[in-house]
Amino acid sequence: MHRSVYIAATLLHLGLLLNVAAAAPRSRAVIAEFEIASDGDFIRLPVTIDREEYSFLLNTGMPTTTLDEAVLAKLALKKIAMEVRGGRRGQSPDRFGGLNATLGTLPLEFPAGVAAANYARIREKLDLDCQGEIGMDCLMQYIVQIDFDEGVLRLLSSVPAGSGEMIRITPLGGEGGAPTIPVSIPDVPSEKFIIFTGRAGNSLEIRSELLAQLVEKKKVNMLDKEKAVSRAGSLLFDTGRLEAVQVGKFRSEGVLINAAEQNGICLSYLARFLVTFDFPRHRVYLKKGANFDAPDCRLNLWNVEVARIEDRLVIQDVDHYGVAYRLGLRSGDVVESINGCDARRVSNWQARRLFGREGRPLAAVIRRGTQKLTLQTESAKAADPEEK
Repeated sequence: MHRSVYIAATLLHLGLLLNVAAAAPRSRAVIAEFEIASDGDFIRLPVTIDREEYSFLLNTGMPTTTLDEAVLAKLALKKIAMEVRGGRRGQSPDRFGGLNATLGTLPLEFPAGVAAANYARIREKLDLDCQGEIGMDCLMQYIVQIDFDEGVLRLLSSVPAGSGEMIRITPLGGEGGAPTIPVSIPDVPSEKFIIFTGRAGNSLEIRSELLAQLVEKKKVNMLDKEKAVSRAGSLLFDTGRLEAVQVGKFRSEGVLINAAEQNGICLSYLARFLVTFDFPRHRVYLKKGANFDAPDCRLNLWNVEVARIEDRLVIQDVDHYGVAYRLGLRSGDVVESINGCDARRVSNWQARRLFGREGRPLAAVIRRGTQKLTLQTESAKAADPEEK
């Protein structure tokens, strides 16, 4: 009898401990956490201004947080005239003070005010919901971890154990600064590259003078020109496939690059890793992710047309000669997930990119009328252990 009471009491105590453990936060180091899309999609975060939520891009390459002019027009902000040294092209030299905004529930600070720009072309040409960009003025006080495999961005109070190789960041001149790290290309002196979390598409941007050297040394195989979109409008740029590149101890071959004014590392390259920025200590940590060895694919946004209808991703049209049609997508299909990622977290730009990508596994769960279907390429079936 006494033994039964002891066992019952022990089990009750254990149950209480388990309940406490379940209720405890996953990590005391996490200040805030946000769901993001994986696989190199634009990182969009919820910024609330005057109780209205907007979608802002995370952009480590931008020194100052920038608002869409249409958002600015709704606010009574005081203009702060100031000279901007090292500012980005298209960025207004004016600053506006007095903005009260939160990232999720976390208050944001703007020590030198915010800038303003027109994001209408980004929304229209890239089919990307965007009303501004969070810059280094807000980010520099945080440890920012981007987990592309889990689809989570975390603001942390400390760097977690096992975050990977540490690489020192050298701040770029200019207000707020932008992070740069050394990048090595075989037979070429190491150069600094800005880390651009606001750029998606190809893996690297390479300044024109360096690109000419790489072409001469036959380190780059030049391809057809590609179309890009910025706040200033659309443009064509030279693109190519780089023989090899090394960041820290990590070597990658055959990455896609394009010509630019400055060297830059973009989201398609970063998505190979678990990335942890320790901005206060000028460090970044890289750890191989699930896509580290995945090949770079040419950008093709014209295989499908999509639309958001009541928060659903709906296929509007499908090119009969593209990857999406061969997958089985048809006009009117409602996409629930792409490669395991909830379609509500995927930008329209990313959906079009993934459905136009040759040579990579592709799987989509869709609704067609009353039917729920799983569409997969043969390579996706081979990679799915449940199919074996």
